[in-house]
Amino acid sequence: MTPEDEIQKLDDQLNLLSSRFVQSSEGLILSADDEGNFKQTILEAKTLFDAVFGVDNPFSREVNQAVAEGSGGFFGGPSYKCLREVQGIFRAGKRELERRRAIVPNAAIKRKKDRYVERIEEMGGLTAKDYDLTKLIRLCQELNAAYDDDSYMSIGMLVRSIVDHVPPIFSAKTFTEVANNYSNLPCGTSTPHSAMRPILFCMCKSVTRKCCRPSSKLISARTLIICSLRSSGF
Repeated sequence: MTPEDEIQKLDDQLNLLSSRFVQSSEGLILSADDEGNFKQTILEAKTLFDAVFGVDNPFSREVNQAVAEGSGGFFGGPSYKCLREVQGIFRAGKRELERRRAIVPNAAIKRKKDRYVERIEEMGGLTAKDYDLTKLIRLCQELNAAYDDDSYMSIGMLVRSIVDHVPPIFSAKTFTEVANNYSNLPCGTSTPHSAMRPILFCMCKSVTRKCCRPSSKLISARTLIICSLRSSGF
């Protein structure tokens, strides 16, 4: 069930309660049981709003204010006007969620067709007795996300971290040992580690310096990463 469906369900519960007001000398009121149901619905809605919009979001604040001003809050029971105001807030929250959900597919259009790291799902299905691959899989997932977002500085740092996580799986101490046993490199290419290491080390360890030459002559992070990885066959 999506958050929108949950909000709709809570709105339906309030709609049912709206028909259960009875006339008294003090005006329209709910029975004690119905007041309890109203309070439960409000608490569930606030918890949901906090979860999807963050703590101290405008929808939770508006609900709090509406309930506090509606016939003395929970102590005097909600007025009919209070209940309808809360329903309006629920519906506004639902529409906001629908708008946000509609934006996501449009943003997804910009995603690259290929992925930087393939077969992550297969890695998740492996049963390794000696090694926990959880962190390595997460690093690969974040590497794909950085690739989709053109975050090339992040790509460099993540690749450097990943190559340090791989050797133990092959009973090696360094990636160089693993690369030296890799016999399927195209002719004329160096090992991935030897080509990447200097550039990635520079990217991760270098600090902010004074500009000593025009920025137009600086090699971009994208160029550094793409050239080093393509030349190495990584």
